[in-house]
Amino acid sequence: MNLWERTTSDPVAFFTFTLTIATLALVAVSLRQFHYLKRSDITARIAAEAARKSANALVSAERAHLFVATNGNTISKIVGTYGRWDKSESMFEDDVESPTVAYSFKNFGKTHATIKELSNQIIAADEFPKLVEYTIREQMPDDLVIAPGGSSAVLTCVMEETFKVGDAVNFQKRKLAVWFYGYVVFDDTFGGEHRFEYRFRYQRGDSDLRLEYYREFTAGREAAF
Repeated sequence: MNLWERTTSDPVAFFTFTLTIATLALVAVSLRQFHYLKRSDITARIAAEAARKSANALVSAERAHLFVATNGNTISKIVGTYGRWDKSESMFEDDVESPTVAYSFKNFGKTHATIKELSNQIIAADEFPKLVEYTIREQMPDDLVIAPGGSSAVLTCVMEETFKVGDAVNFQKRKLAVWFYGYVVFDDTFGGEHRFEYRFRYQRGDSDLRLEYYREFTAGREAAF
């Protein structure tokens, strides 16, 4: 009697055989279901990541984007008036007018920007310092909201340190440059917070303030330009 005949003729053996087949079939079905569930989970995660990137791209395309523009300065007038080389060294410590820069922010985005914090400084140095201090501006514009395509009110930054005759002379001798720098913190319509930093240089030979550096940081990460 072969194995199949013994199995089918013995009720206990046949039941055990049937139970084994059913168990193996159940295991096979379970493995198949696990495979499908795993694929579904991967597909769901891919779809969620794609949706997140799509939403971020939409927000980036629609949100506010600020840029800084200079609207005038007194640097050229001051160094031209007090920086003539015929000045004696005894006059170098004499105080002169403090350089000022007028500037504003332009919103190139498609939605509103709301200014939260401002910082602006003017310094005179041969090179821009590697470590600089930012002082929060106390006087804010009356209207903190910048419409899409609009500009903020024109703001004025005054150099805090005393500018002297010797500084004007050194500027004319290309031993000194004037630097205007700062940042603006603003919220977009979608609740994101952004910090836009900028730096300008005015050196003899420049026709106006020259933008040297700008960068935007968004919610702890640097935004690409």
